[in-house]
Amino acid sequence: MAGKKIGRFFIYSFVCVLIFLFASYFALAFLSQNKSLPRLTLYGNNVGNKTSQQLASIINNIENANLNKTVTIVTLDGQKITKTFQELGIRPNINSIKSSVIGYGRYKDFFPKASYILSTVTGKTEVKHSISWASLSTYPLNEIFKSSKIEPVNATFKISSDNLEIEEGKSGSEINTIKLSREIANHFVDNSQAELTVSTKEIKCDVTKDELSKYESIIKQFIEKPFKLNSDTKTIYPSKLELLGWVDTEMVILEQKVAISDDRLTSYINDVLSKKINTTSKNRVISSYDNSIISEGRQGVRIDVEKTKNNIKDAISNNQSNATIVASISQVKEEKIGPGFTLGKYEGKYIEVNLAQQTLYTIEGNNLVGQYRVSTGKWSMPTPQGEYTINNKNARAYSNKYNLYMPYWMAFIGSEYGIHELPEWPDGTKEGESHLGIPVSHGCIRLGRGSAETVYNWTDIGTPVYIHR
Repeated sequence: MAGKKIGRFFIYSFVCVLIFLFASYFALAFLSQNKSLPRLTLYGNNVGNKTSQQLASIINNIENANLNKTVTIVTLDGQKITKTFQELGIRPNINSIKSSVIGYGRYKDFFPKASYILSTVTGKTEVKHSISWASLSTYPLNEIFKSSKIEPVNATFKISSDNLEIEEGKSGSEINTIKLSREIANHFVDNSQAELTVSTKEIKCDVTKDELSKYESIIKQFIEKPFKLNSDTKTIYPSKLELLGWVDTEMVILEQKVAISDDRLTSYINDVLSKKINTTSKNRVISSYDNSIISEGRQGVRIDVEKTKNNIKDAISNNQSNATIVASISQVKEEKIGPGFTLGKYEGKYIEVNLAQQTLYTIEGNNLVGQYRVSTGKWSMPTPQGEYTINNKNARAYSNKYNLYMPYWMAFIGSEYGIHELPEWPDGTKEGESHLGIPVSHGCIRLGRGSAETVYNWTDIGTPVYIHR
């Protein structure tokens, strides 16, 4: 009987213990609803049995304190930089950490796990969590170490000694910011102040020599085939180097044929082709005094970049050997200007020279006798302005200084400045009429053939000369 009583006692005791444990377990689960489980710590701070609001305050204080702590990083060249966690882009994500603490040690967010119960036997339980970053975890580190990045260089086609060659690409390197960010995160969690040493990782180039060699023959055929660009006035042959400059290497690999870069072709048209084709329009200048033409105008030409680019691309795509340059033409406009002379400035004959219009006028009283295109002094040796008189004449004067003849010479300042025909050299070579209308002389006033003789015969010694702009 005694043995049965003892057996019933142990069974009864065991059942009571089980009931107590289950009661305690459910009581723990029930009482810690919307709270963290007891005996939890975060960075050594008690966060057990806390409400969500209490945890927010505790976590905020813990995280802010850690943000001001520093990490020392040894750079590639051995220098050390020290940054706070905050400068490295770490920010507390309070809601995420609260969820980690409240959900720690639970099963289905309610029932405490056996592992949690066992861990409380040995002491308080430290909650581990992942830190949060202000943005992508590598962004601040990429900014800090951006000068250490070496960009990879793709293999590329080049022209050497007029032949097509392939230049091998080169790998680049950059700081292994992923690895470094993990180490920083670990130090933030365990509060360690150890120095961290940066390491690099290779950045491979996108295009290798082996890849390009597959397309060398089609590129070679493209640049060696004569290709011309036609306009109404010119035919232009791009060089091999210029043709190669249009090629989009990466697209060649993708499309397995010659591919042209829009940006590179546009740059060629703007920087090279436009300089050969474009011209600025000039108005035809007509005198309002007698409707005489003071200067002929000129049409303006401007390349239509988009249409020309499309023509070139279409021609290449269709394996044609030429393309049309599309350009717009601006018509010559007429511009009437007032006379560049003053009637009645002197009694009798006088000569007036308008430097701005590069025109010489012969006037008698209130009557315009004639007007002629001239070439006056260049900017470094300008024709003097003012009122002078013709002091001597010589039908064929000679200049020792310049070793040339000055037909129909008429001096108006000593023997240094005068009016004369376009100069000629002892061998008979004469300056071209194309210089008339352009200030290129050494200070004298040059007239063309025929007009110089006419003015010479009309002018007397003592005739006033009025020069102005």
